[in-house]
Amino acid sequence: MAPVSIVVVGAGQRGAGYARWVRRHPDRASVVAVAEPRQVPRARLAAEHGITAGNVAADWRELAGRGRLADAVLICTQDRMHAEPAEAFAALGYHILLEKPGRAPLRVSSFGRPTYFTAANRPPGAADRCVACPVEASCPYSAPRLYRGLLEAGEHRWPPSVVIDDFTPAALDEALASGPYGQPLVPLLGVLAPQRVGVHGGHHMVPSCHGIRH
Repeated sequence: MAPVSIVVVGAGQRGAGYARWVRRHPDRASVVAVAEPRQVPRARLAAEHGITAGNVAADWRELAGRGRLADAVLICTQDRMHAEPAEAFAALGYHILLEKPGRAPLRVSSFGRPTYFTAANRPPGAADRCVACPVEASCPYSAPRLYRGLLEAGEHRWPPSVVIDDFTPAALDEALASGPYGQPLVPLLGVLAPQRVGVHGGHHMVPSCHGIRH
């Protein structure tokens, strides 16, 4: 049987992860087109799979507007952006892998109370940015230590790939200085309740570190 040809919509963590599997199994599948709004991950995935320039797009609508280009499509956009591309590619006859649910829970409630990650446990003198924090060196949750260590070890997948597209010390320093991943856990996570419940179709879904419990 000929390898399944695939369009990847969304070249973030999930899309790139599926694409890596495809690259390891060329006898089973091949990526022939990609749509991704961010230039760096779009170009990276296209280069890794030898995708022709005409099949590389910033917007999935450009690929969908050209009819059916492949056997299947991997829709790996953010959750709230799933419905429109799923409907468009289904109408074109694509087989579809839809990353994560197509519909969000109808109702979400939070319960419980924060324990450790609260303002009361913030170390004296701690700053609002890890890179400028005087207690960062002794902090077990130091973002600079974690991400710089991974970058120095040559790790370019998750979690560094969530923080930066350009795997250089300068790009990482900029991301930690201005982005959300350079903020301290205390008291940032203290504002979040430890459990959330979603109600969908009569089922209660409780997220946990091991997935979804019904």
